[in-house]
This record gives sequence, structure tokens and C-alpha cells, in this order.
Amino acid sequence: NSHFVGKAGKKLGVDEFMQAYAKMGLSSCFEGMLDAGAPLPHTTFNARTYLQPQLNKAIKLAERETSPLTDRNPKDFILFKTGRFTPTALSSDNDGAGNFDASAPFPTLEFPSDHAVLSTTLAALAVEEPMVVEEEPAVAAADEEETPVETAAEADAEGAEMVVEAEEPKPTEETGEGDQEARDKVVFVPGMGAVSGLDADALAEISASGSFTGAPPPPSKPEEQKKGWGKLICGGCSDP
Repeated sequence: NSHFVGKAGKKLGVDEFMQAYAKMGLSSCFEGMLDAGAPLPHTTFNARTYLQPQLNKAIKLAERETSPLTDRNPKDFILFKTGRFTPTALSSDNDGAGNFDASAPFPTLEFPSDHAVLSTTLAALAVEEPMVVEEEPAVAAADEEETPVETAAEADAEGAEMVVEAEEPKPTEETGEGDQEARDKVVFVPGMGAVSGLDADALAEISASGSFTGAPPPPSKPEEQKKGWGKLICGGCSDP
């Protein structure tokens, strides 16, 4: 509701309003559409007659354009962002048929609004949008080697292999480790007492028949070479 002539604290002057929206980066439909020096067109023209109860606001017909009681002001604007559009056409309607009679007060029986209908045509201007550089997301996972997922069977097999590898190798006939282990064992032979130094075959024969008929085993230690084939342990005695 701006006025041709403003009053501080009571009426907003049109010049003050235009400065305010320009600071906000806005333009109006009147930009470039009026002749140089031409005033803004009014969009209200209210002049009360004497056929209404507020006679103190009544205006004579001859004074309807000049009376201070007449509301004839540029109160309507179409605003848009500066630099985005430019008006190419402008029109007002105060008779309901698309025409505007600057000398006719309104509302009327044909046009019941106390504000004119303001219309404009805007043309879009080419605007260079600022370039936005998007940062590429870091692809750390692509550089890392993928760890294969083991199945339960594979995990069990791997565990079994680890156990087998951890076990000590069993003695073989080639190494003679089995015979050495048998010779270190002490067994009781009927008629001979406790005897050690027997090989694995001798121990198996004794276990099956209770006696030994084979040849005496070779001594397993150098100090036993002078003591015959094995040691006879009787009681707490250590002599052969």
C-alpha cells in the first residue's frame, strides 16, 4: 500500500518502497515499461460519494481527482529477481473487460474491486550458473585386496592340516627310531627277569607268547657291549 506522497510513520511513499525492494535484489513490472519521467500508474481510485453513511469522507464529483480524501495511488506491484527476468508487456484492468480508464473511479457495478488488475509478461534472461565441482568419493575398498570367505569345510580342513603339521613324524624302519625306542623299554621275561635293549620284534614276540626265542639284540649303547645282550635287573641290585 504505497502512496505517491508518503508520510513518515503513517503512509509508505512509493519512492521509499522502490528503494527497499531494490536493496533486496528485486525489480518490478514497471522497469523499462514507462516513458522517461512518467509517473507510475495508479492502481486504486476510490472516491466516496454522498450516498454512504460516512459523509465526512464524501468527495464532490469535481474534486474526485484532487481531493486529499481520494485514494488514488500506485499500491500494486509485481516483483521478481533482478537479472532473471525482464518485462516485455504491461497492462491494467479496471472495467472488467481488460481496459483501464485512468479517469474513472472504482469499484463500480461492472468492476467490484477497489484495486485494478495488474498484468505483465516476463521474458527469462540467460543466467550463467556457477560451476559446482563435486568431490569424487574416496574408493579405498577398491584398492584393497578382497579377503576370500572360507567355508566351514575349508576351515576344518585347514585346521586339520595345521594339526598334522604340528605333530612329530612317526618313526620309520629306515631311521631305526622305532627299534631304538623299543630297546629303551624294560620288560619282564620269564627266567630272565627285567630286561631292556630288545627291538620291536622281540617285544611283540614276548607280548604274544610270554617268551623270547630269537637271537640276542645288539647292544644299543657302547657301554653295554661288554655286558652281553641287555641288563638283568633284580631287586634293587644294579649289577648285570
